[in-house]
Amino acid sequence: MTILLMTMKKNTLLVLLLAFTQFSIAQIINEPANWPNSNWTTYGTYNAAGLLGDPVSDSSFSFDDDEAGSTSDDDIASESPVIDLTPAYNGSENQIVISGNYNHNDINANLLVDYWDADASSWVTVLDLVETSNDTSNWCGGTLVVFETGFDIGSFSSNQLSNFKYRFSYDDNDGWDWGFCVNNVTLISNGGSAPNCDAAVTAPADGETGVGLNPTVNWNSASGFPDGYYFSLGTSSGGNDIMDAVDLGNVNTYALSGLSYSTTYYITLLPYNGSGSATDSCTSYSFTTLADPNTTVDCNGGPITSTFCYETGLDNSYSFVSNDGSALNLTIDSGSVENGWDELVILDSDGSELYNGYGNNGDITGLTFQSSGDNITLIVQEDASISCVSSTTISPITMTVSCATCVNPSVDFEMVTDCLNGPQFYVDINITDLGSAGSLTISDNQGSANVSASATGTYQFGPYANNTDVQISTTSDDDANCFANSASITQEYCAITLVDCAAGPISTSYCYTNNDTSQFEYLSSDGSPLNLTINSGFIEAGWDALLILDSDGTTPLFFGDNGGDITGLTFQSTGDTIYFAVQTDSSISCDSGFAPYNGGIDYTVACATCINPTAEYTVIDDCANGDQFLIDVNITSMGDAGSLTISDNYGTATGQATQTGVVQMGPYPFLTDIVITVSNDQDVNCVINSAPIQVFACPPPNDNCDQATVITANSDESCTESGSGTLVAATPSPETNACAGTDDDDVWFEFTAVSENHAISLYNIVGNTQDLYHVLYEGSQCDNLNQIYCSDDNNSVANGLTVGNTYTIRVYSYTATPLDTLTFDICVFTVPPPITTSTTEYTVDELVTEVLIESQCNQAFNVTYTTGTTFGSTNGIGYFEANGSSWPFESGLIMTSGDIGNAPGPEAGVISDGTYAWVGDNDLENAIPGLNTGDTNNASIIEFDFVPVTDHMSFDFIFAAEEYGTFQCTFTDAFAFLLTDTAGVTTNLAVVPGTEDPISVLSVRDEEWNAGCPSVNEEFFANYYGPGGLPPLTSPTNFIGHTVVMTAESDVIPNELYHIKLIVADDGDTLYDSAVFIDAGSFDIGSLDLGEDILLSSGNALCQGQEIILDAGALPNNSSIAWFMDGILIEGETGVSITVNETAFYSATITIDNTDCAFSDEILVEFFATPDVSPVEDSIIKCANESYTLAVDVANSGQMNSLTYIWSLDGVDLQWGPDSSYNLNDTAEESGEFIVTVFDDITYCWGQTTIQVGFYENSYCIDLPQGLSPNGDGYNDCLILDHLEDREDINKIEVFNRYGTKIYELNEYIDQWCGTDQDNKELPVGTYFYIIYFNSDKEPITSWIYLNY
Repeated sequence: MTILLMTMKKNTLLVLLLAFTQFSIAQIINEPANWPNSNWTTYGTYNAAGLLGDPVSDSSFSFDDDEAGSTSDDDIASESPVIDLTPAYNGSENQIVISGNYNHNDINANLLVDYWDADASSWVTVLDLVETSNDTSNWCGGTLVVFETGFDIGSFSSNQLSNFKYRFSYDDNDGWDWGFCVNNVTLISNGGSAPNCDAAVTAPADGETGVGLNPTVNWNSASGFPDGYYFSLGTSSGGNDIMDAVDLGNVNTYALSGLSYSTTYYITLLPYNGSGSATDSCTSYSFTTLADPNTTVDCNGGPITSTFCYETGLDNSYSFVSNDGSALNLTIDSGSVENGWDELVILDSDGSELYNGYGNNGDITGLTFQSSGDNITLIVQEDASISCVSSTTISPITMTVSCATCVNPSVDFEMVTDCLNGPQFYVDINITDLGSAGSLTISDNQGSANVSASATGTYQFGPYANNTDVQISTTSDDDANCFANSASITQEYCAITLVDCAAGPISTSYCYTNNDTSQFEYLSSDGSPLNLTINSGFIEAGWDALLILDSDGTTPLFFGDNGGDITGLTFQSTGDTIYFAVQTDSSISCDSGFAPYNGGIDYTVACATCINPTAEYTVIDDCANGDQFLIDVNITSMGDAGSLTISDNYGTATGQATQTGVVQMGPYPFLTDIVITVSNDQDVNCVINSAPIQVFACPPPNDNCDQATVITANSDESCTESGSGTLVAATPSPETNACAGTDDDDVWFEFTAVSENHAISLYNIVGNTQDLYHVLYEGSQCDNLNQIYCSDDNNSVANGLTVGNTYTIRVYSYTATPLDTLTFDICVFTVPPPITTSTTEYTVDELVTEVLIESQCNQAFNVTYTTGTTFGSTNGIGYFEANGSSWPFESGLIMTSGDIGNAPGPEAGVISDGTYAWVGDNDLENAIPGLNTGDTNNASIIEFDFVPVTDHMSFDFIFAAEEYGTFQCTFTDAFAFLLTDTAGVTTNLAVVPGTEDPISVLSVRDEEWNAGCPSVNEEFFANYYGPGGLPPLTSPTNFIGHTVVMTAESDVIPNELYHIKLIVADDGDTLYDSAVFIDAGSFDIGSLDLGEDILLSSGNALCQGQEIILDAGALPNNSSIAWFMDGILIEGETGVSITVNETAFYSATITIDNTDCAFSDEILVEFFATPDVSPVEDSIIKCANESYTLAVDVANSGQMNSLTYIWSLDGVDLQWGPDSSYNLNDTAEESGEFIVTVFDDITYCWGQTTIQVGFYENSYCIDLPQGLSPNGDGYNDCLILDHLEDREDINKIEVFNRYGTKIYELNEYIDQWCGTDQDNKELPVGTYFYIIYFNSDKEPITSWIYLNY
């Protein structure tokens, strides 16, 4: 078998080697990241709230910088383990490819793919993962795109190869950003090859003209993973007369400078990597620089028009000179400068300024100037910041220069709307002066017929469709140097629209912008009033407003935001006109792309020639028939229609309604926007449209109230019983809701109250939003719910409930944004009471002497303190009680860097009490490493002297802090317990157990609550009530996290004077307070402790008969001790220990000599009962042919648990078990002293007894003598049977001679036959036969006996 296995293994290995050989040709290394993967490492400085996916524990790397907060500087990376690339290098696979999927919404962040250069000990970036989407959350649930990058390792050293690793790094550049997701990452090796020659120049565009003299060249990366590019520049295709194969490295941009005017240049890019340069043909890309603006104007040739875009840091000046000495006219046809910063300067022929300014708020279109001599100069004096080149809002400057050989005409240009006839406009050309021309030619850039004008007046061109850029030219027919050109003229939209009442309503959509001032006017064709209905749309509540004006243009019909959702609003004008406008601020708008505003506003305007119908739309589950849904259109009013047609945008068969009621439409597939239209069949103007209705999936099972999921309310603060839910595809419910938010995706739960006070917690919320809303109702009948409260917070408290009553919870997302992913858990628990605090129940002196130290001896004194009240601020010192909460201490001292009045729970947000007038403490700053003088504020301090009476002192405490979670990696408040001995040596007792590290959030923390830093001594951290932790409502205190109970302790010298200083303070500011809780009575400086009671119930008692030593410990100097049993002095016991063996209350009292100081302790000592065992018979005789049962009794068995009996003989255990008897069978020959040991199976207490067993070899214990000598000598005179086991069982004896004649018979025989017959005559010598009969069923005994005298 071994040989066979080895053969099989060898064959398998051969197959694997062959397979590996085949695949290694293409991929020696194939390393999927295999997330989640504990070998990856995620690190950085970041807010843990933003980490959505950690490759160490999740299948993706995802971070939400928006969730992390705008003030958070987030730098996070996830790094692979070391991957040895040596095998790939040795196998000539020098090309390493990293690929995967990602989604990134970027504002100003960097998401990079880097690899580790072990020689340089630095990261090398190989790919910038640029923006892919506008997603603002759940990037892993959005559309992910493929990325792939690579590099050549042909020149890597052995160190670089063997220590290779890569990472994904993200830096929000200290600002607010969105986020990303990366997944499905793989690293492979391939055979190295040169890259392809397909790097495409994107700027300047191929063939572009008018390019500046200092352009920046941009290009796309070549395929095949280049390590860099050789850049050539020439004046012919493929030329290199200016730059010849300059190595730029692995970049995608290069800035050129000093180019010549009116020159065509050719760019050739040759990619390369470690395998060489691209070998295929590389395309040359060309561009032509702008014409030299410093141009001579040929007065016979006509005007010169040129365009330029001014740049930062350049001499943006342009000079013109006439060829015949004529003056020059310079006209700005279009363009702009940065208003207030970049000046337009026009210089006359003598250098004086004709103009210095910014035009019309930066718009310099239409400005015109004439020189006094033959030259004129234009300059843009920029401020070295924003320029035309760097900005998208500053337009290039187009100017026309002509010789002043004539007088220019004067012309005004005006756009004239023609919206009443369609979305179009005209341009009016108003010629106010022909100049020196006899006639002018008017033309446009849209191919319209030229018009000749020989007189002043208005000429009209058009119509033009909206958004057409129109430019009008008026040129002198007598001299081409005289002209007047318009700037670009257009109409983006119609500000007034005619509503044709005969044609029906007009439906439109408007995407409003930031700082929107547009106003739209609608006019009915026949004078009818107009109805305007908002079909769907959102505006930013509190910042933007919808404005609807009546026919007079001033009276508002509506001005507001309707909570942001304006869907369904409808208005009617009093006259034939109505106005629509959205007034917005400078931030969020439809145009800025933020959901849900980016959907725009859909609205309908109709002539009010009829009364609109009204309808409600309800999604109906049709999942039983597939991935589809129905819509119930409930016609609630027919308006004035006799009949209505119901249609949709999906092409479903129309429905008809002649009366109110429900018309069902559909089915419709999931993920399809459905708009329902209800039309008046008698009047086309009465039409209403639903908002788009879309269903993502089948509704949850608890989508409706009558399908509410039943969850069990917890009787304590735990969430042992909980439920879960999703809002995806949830539909609106018909039950009324007076609460805020949009309940269009509600789901339902119900529970039965087990307490008068319950809390509801929504947690583990994962999906498109964290903003959930819930409503609590009393009752389970959906048509008779009594609303109790609404809650926007995910945690709420319901007080005054009735135990046993049913309550219903409605959960929905606050906004109307459809959700494609959202799950959550829900828990109903009983609200625990918080701790209580008091500043008046005890003075600070009493807090030390009566609360901390429970002793009859006055061993603490000279108590002093300072806290916020010393400096006119809050009180940070007081007394606390657990108040029935889960707080580990029943009562004690609280010291905080804030206000103890804000310390009771539940966790309700950050506590940041105290002012800067409340100072810190220098001793604390000296005691804690990292603190400097003046670092602390808001110090609460208690100091006192004490004299210990034993050699050890200690007290128990808990540290709580608001900095846990968000700031546990960077900030920490400080506290210390400074103990000073008589030699002046000070020791901080507030240290992590087993270390000398001061306790703080930096030294005791759990990375589960902030992954930005590793855990430290996490075993000493107890509870966290922030995001992802325990429900905040269950916290006994208002601090977000706290440690376990810890003990401050130190060895001391009895009867020596010690000083202790207790301090807690804020570090660096007055924010995020901390507190120390010290257990009442735990400040132990010499109390007597005999230990815990030794009780039967606690299982630590001994058995009766055993002994226990009670020890009072070392006696203080000059003291004595007395011991008591049940309150009675035990005479003679004056030592520190005694031995006891009886159940009783034992106490000891230590008295300090010559004082009234005495302290005592009492202990109850109990002993388990031992089994009281006795034999049923303590001695028996066993006959050879008989069985016998030995048995014992346990007199106190009622006090025992189950018992085990051990039967042993001569040191050998014969029987072990629960049987109190032992059977000696009829063949057994066991005899001697049987030992019976009885154990209590729980306490193992035991008792013991013995049974003596004698054994007779004869049956029935009868000695059967073979001879009888009745000679009167008293020895063997008679046949004696009195040793028989049961003599009463003998019936009779019969004696026969050898002839068979019966000679003697006697009933109840014992010892009467002494060799005589029945008549008492002496029998002759001889052999006789006898039979013994029994009353029982025993067989008779027979035997021979010889009679001789």
